[in-house]
Amino acid sequence: RKQGNILLSFVLHKMEGLLRLVVLMAGFLALAMSQSTDCSCDIVLILDSSGSIRKKDYPSVISFGQTVVSQLAPKMGKGAKGARVGVVSFSSAVKVVSPISDNAASLTAAIGGMKKTYGTTQTDLAINKATDMLAAAKQPGKCQSIQIMTDGISNYPAMTTRAAAAAKKAGITIVAIGVGPMVNSTELQIMASQPYQNNAIKISEFRGLKQIAHSLWDKCSVPIKNQTSVRNFCECDMMIILDASGSISSQDWQHMKDFARTIIRGYAGRLGLAQVRIGIITFAYRAVLQAPLSYDATALLSVVDSLKKTTGTTNTTDALLRADAELFKHRRAPGACQAIRMVTDGRSNNPKSTAQAAYQVKSKHDINVMAIGVGPLVDKQELGVIASPPLATNVIKLEKFVSLDQIAHNISDKCIKQPKKEPPLKYNLCHCDLIFIFDASGSITTSNWQEVKNFANIVLTDVKAFLGPTNTRVSIIHFHNKADLVLPLSYNYNEIKGAIDNMKKSDGTTRTWLALDLAHQEFVNYTNGLGKCRYVMVLTDGKSNIPQKTIASAHRLKALDLVWVQGVGIGQQVDKNEVTTITSTTSNLKPEFLTGSDSWAQLSGLAHKWFDKCNVSTPDPVIPTPTPPLVINNCLCDVMLILDASGSIIQGDWVKAKDFARILVTGLAPFMQSNSTRLGIIQYSSRANYVLPLTYDTHLANGIINRLNKTSGTTRTDLALKLAEQQLWGNRQQAVGGCMRVFLITDGQSNNPAATERVAHQLKQVAYVYAYGVGPQANQKELSVVATNGNYTMLQSYSQLSAIAHQIADPCLKKAKEATPTPMIERNDCNCDMMLVFDASGSIWQSHWVNVKKFASTIVSGVSTELARKSMRIGIVIFANSAKLVLPLSSNNVTILNAIAGMQKTSGSTRTWKGIELAQQELMRLNKGLSSCKTIKLITDGNSNIPAKTESAARIAKAKYGITIMAVGVGRLVTNVNELKNIASTPIKKNFYFVDDFTGLEMIAHVISDKCKPKEVFNDCRCDMVMVLDVSGSITLDDLELIKGFALTIVRGMQTKLVSGEVRIGMVTYASKAQMEVNITQSYQTLVTAISNLQKTNGVTRTNLALNLAGKILMANERKPGDCKSIKLVTDGKSTYPNATAAAAQYLKTKLGIQIMAVGVGPRVGMNELQAIASPGAKNLKLMETYGGLNDLAHLIADKCTAYNRKSNCTMKTLMSCLTTGITNTNACAEMDLYKKCAMKAICPDLSRIWCGMIFNAPSYKNCQQQSFCQMVMTNTSWSKCDLGFYKECYNQMKQTKGLSQCSQLNKYVWCAEAAVCSDLVRYLCVPAKGGKGREQGVTANGCKVTSCGHVVFNGEESDEDELMELATTTQNMHAPEIFKSSSSSWIVVALGCVVAVLAIGLVAVAVQYRKTRAEEAELDEALVEE
Repeated sequence: RKQGNILLSFVLHKMEGLLRLVVLMAGFLALAMSQSTDCSCDIVLILDSSGSIRKKDYPSVISFGQTVVSQLAPKMGKGAKGARVGVVSFSSAVKVVSPISDNAASLTAAIGGMKKTYGTTQTDLAINKATDMLAAAKQPGKCQSIQIMTDGISNYPAMTTRAAAAAKKAGITIVAIGVGPMVNSTELQIMASQPYQNNAIKISEFRGLKQIAHSLWDKCSVPIKNQTSVRNFCECDMMIILDASGSISSQDWQHMKDFARTIIRGYAGRLGLAQVRIGIITFAYRAVLQAPLSYDATALLSVVDSLKKTTGTTNTTDALLRADAELFKHRRAPGACQAIRMVTDGRSNNPKSTAQAAYQVKSKHDINVMAIGVGPLVDKQELGVIASPPLATNVIKLEKFVSLDQIAHNISDKCIKQPKKEPPLKYNLCHCDLIFIFDASGSITTSNWQEVKNFANIVLTDVKAFLGPTNTRVSIIHFHNKADLVLPLSYNYNEIKGAIDNMKKSDGTTRTWLALDLAHQEFVNYTNGLGKCRYVMVLTDGKSNIPQKTIASAHRLKALDLVWVQGVGIGQQVDKNEVTTITSTTSNLKPEFLTGSDSWAQLSGLAHKWFDKCNVSTPDPVIPTPTPPLVINNCLCDVMLILDASGSIIQGDWVKAKDFARILVTGLAPFMQSNSTRLGIIQYSSRANYVLPLTYDTHLANGIINRLNKTSGTTRTDLALKLAEQQLWGNRQQAVGGCMRVFLITDGQSNNPAATERVAHQLKQVAYVYAYGVGPQANQKELSVVATNGNYTMLQSYSQLSAIAHQIADPCLKKAKEATPTPMIERNDCNCDMMLVFDASGSIWQSHWVNVKKFASTIVSGVSTELARKSMRIGIVIFANSAKLVLPLSSNNVTILNAIAGMQKTSGSTRTWKGIELAQQELMRLNKGLSSCKTIKLITDGNSNIPAKTESAARIAKAKYGITIMAVGVGRLVTNVNELKNIASTPIKKNFYFVDDFTGLEMIAHVISDKCKPKEVFNDCRCDMVMVLDVSGSITLDDLELIKGFALTIVRGMQTKLVSGEVRIGMVTYASKAQMEVNITQSYQTLVTAISNLQKTNGVTRTNLALNLAGKILMANERKPGDCKSIKLVTDGKSTYPNATAAAAQYLKTKLGIQIMAVGVGPRVGMNELQAIASPGAKNLKLMETYGGLNDLAHLIADKCTAYNRKSNCTMKTLMSCLTTGITNTNACAEMDLYKKCAMKAICPDLSRIWCGMIFNAPSYKNCQQQSFCQMVMTNTSWSKCDLGFYKECYNQMKQTKGLSQCSQLNKYVWCAEAAVCSDLVRYLCVPAKGGKGREQGVTANGCKVTSCGHVVFNGEESDEDELMELATTTQNMHAPEIFKSSSSSWIVVALGCVVAVLAIGLVAVAVQYRKTRAEEAELDEALVEE
């Protein structure tokens, strides 16, 4: 029986091997068929050639097509088994560039000869054409594919969907590639075949197309390029994959672990210098990530020691994909070197899926794979499929596992020789964020816990002098069965002391990893962003329950920037290996172990050892000066006002809350205007809105406050506080002295008290918080938690807010009166000698230096005109341990650029004062000590070694020699912001900048140099223009008429330019969809008709669709590249998809060069969104309270393009006096004669033409002698420019519009007169008020404000208001009956009423306030844009 069992086992083993062989061969056969099919398909490339593709991007489209052909070329010319390709291009129509062919040369030539066309995006026609081509060329059993490349949404998405579905139903695989921001991801996925995750590809730029071609078709190219020759694997992130399946014996497993240890030890030096990261994966039936990518060699070796062999099958696919995910997700930079080193003893479960996984790893993500097979079960052919080329190097087959050691040495020994060692990472515990993690599990006795608290109190005493928002903060965590955040990061001494004294120990187990994860979260949530160190001490007396989790959590924590972890083990039960693994190895930290009977008492000594150096009267020079206690100056702090606008606030109380804000602005105004204080406002209910970004502008602040509307919803105080913290923290560099205040006003308890408490604590690290609770529902306990040091106030009603506001604001007004402002001197860099002073110390990386050079080159480019005029000179100084003059002052552009290109960074410390002194010497040498204009632009990435010397050098340069200094700090090592502010000249706002990284220098360079560039004049009178008009559901009928008036006024003003062809205009309307009302045209009549036929719709506000369509129209009709193109957008609300709208606008402005004017009307407009849409410049962003102001804007756009002189010489006083003269004969002819004489006397030719054309053409006037005068008036174009035909047409359209109010009719009548250039008629309404000195006014007539006055240029007529009113009344009484009697139409009577009768009552009741309001709005517009 025993022998029988042995024989049965032997037979089963052989059968299992045979079965695996059959499965493997079947898999390879399927894989071979799949690969053969992929590379031998009939393929049609569909290439978008529509107008939205820029001319400079089109070569990338051609290169994409040629690359596909090039990669498939080795598979072409092989008959039925070879690949064939056809090419189609499309825009408004479809063109077959090449029929399906296997001639690579002819295909390449045909693609190269493609010409960009213009038009729309008829994707459906292109897919149908490709489907027809493939159907005609179909061969039995041969796969077929369409690959479509497009940059936007198709014209008819439904038809595109149907076309794609028909193609896929015919067995055609579709790969859809979208390029740029206008692509619709959903449409791509609908077009693409399943799985769309692989077949729908979206990229941001056209230059990425070539890489897409390679990733899709490199598998067909022979040979595959050898990438290993250019890689240095000593600087690669590496994932070690170990097969732990059931076929591995215990002895073999030890050899595999030794393999991993040898590699880690060989790379240890690189790991310690943060040049390389290594991770570990094991796999059997599934893959397990044992160690994520880590720099910590000790931790990695500990993981290897703990690895256990498992049982199961060989799921190589899962291992490769897991490694790929870990490497690709954490790739340090695009193209960074990454590698996989895999060891296995057998075949994979699924060869086909393994091959596909290997292809993704190698080809798509460019990861180098070495496949090592050990033993007789390994299939070398499969290793070749897995490994990267060259296979001679990356496929290794071994007979025995013992040979792995030599392979490991071959991999790692060449990396043991370390490069020149850089200085060790430095940290200073007196200037760190400190987190203490205390083990509070059941093994800790009460007396031991008291020693822990003593330890914490000693540390707190030592670091007390350094506590501050930008210095030291302390947090405490203790753990047992769970981890508790006893204290979030805080710099409040009393708060920390109270937390320590109130700590309580617990019972339970030792779940150390929970505490490490909580510390990780605390650093992520409460980062100070200043680049200072972050130190964690973990104190424990035992071993964690799950060491693997603890090790993984420690890795994650140590992977954060500038985080050091120190483990402290106490007593005999502690796991020393675990404590060592927890401790960082990238600094000079070492784990601490306290043993003996007094081990817990030794904690006090450890506290003194590490922190006593902080408790000295004179800190060590390397320690930054502690931040002094926060001094609150109510007038010199940035202020963030947070207003509760939830549903419980009634309208009357909301008005009082806004009054509080207004009083604050009044009190702070002197300090805001001197750039000392900024004000911001957050409004919240169910969500928080940043309605006023921090600003110095009082006009802007008051304008926003006036527009604030209360909302409804819940009370999410936590969201408002979080938003305040984010905005204040992001603006901390510009705050005077770092001082920031928050005023919170609420009438109730927050919906999420726990979150509110947590966020409030975080906010109080940044700003001083005052809280005001109003009414019985306000929660006193919550307000006390939110406010700093208990600065909260409970109020009975909103009426009491006014007194609070005055308590804050009135002292500021008093201080402002007492202060004597120092005048600010502004320099013009365009006429200055300029020294560029660059930090070249050791902390500057080579990549940083490239950005520094780019900064300098950008400045030189911007001031090239001034250099050519020799009105300025530029010199360059670099500094580290010493300063070097790279370039003496020069105005030679070529010499300066050559010096910049040749600049070499050095190494050493940061002796900033030497750079300033040398720059000063050079400036004074060539200026011979004279006080001409001189400036220094200083760039540094850290604090100077001796701040006092640096500040002294800057003070001398500024005060003694009159040099203006701009100081720019870059990156997290700049911790002493005040030093840079002291270096910079006033105003600090213009001469001090801080950017997070060196790429931000480009923006600063433009700030310096762009003002020196010749001004580019954008001229609407020579542009193609698309008007984009919001007609969504929020637009009323009255609004629509004013919108139509806006469009009509522009078209009318540009009529002569349209006729000459200098201007072409199109129009788009939008709501839920965008609609092209009229394509780009120069036909005046077509535009007028389209405007007249505009209809309002219902729906949401899809501004992004309208912008995309307008851009397509402009690009499809572009006459030649670079032609002037503009969009005029009018909307009354925020777009439904703000991010998509901003992206579309950015693409149109930056990529297509289209100038966008954004006009927002009413209170629902999003100011931030308008800023994102509009092109730079005050003229391109307009905010209006009502649509009535649109006509003014239309004239601003169009009047400069009209050939008409809009000046009116019609004298109202003369005209009125003449008309009041009695008429002895009241017949029609006498009346006609009077009007003729009065018009001639008052010089009112436009009125003569209107009277003749609309009144005196009635039958009762037919036989009057004055008809000869009317005939001359109507035919003589030099007599009047008033276009009577246009006016009649405009007026007739108005009277046919149903549902308009009387005021809307009146306003439309006025803009009809203006658009017809009937200036005298408008003059009737727009009479200067007494003392107005010719300023254009609005007028109130029949109770309506006429908002369309202001574009007729008046002579300086000194009119008496009372006299004019009397004259107007007399005129009405005398002549109204005759006019009504002679009018043939009651509508004409209404239309002419403002001239002779109906509107005479309000003729001179001028609304002076209207023009004042318009002037304030204009100021507000400019302020908004500047902000």
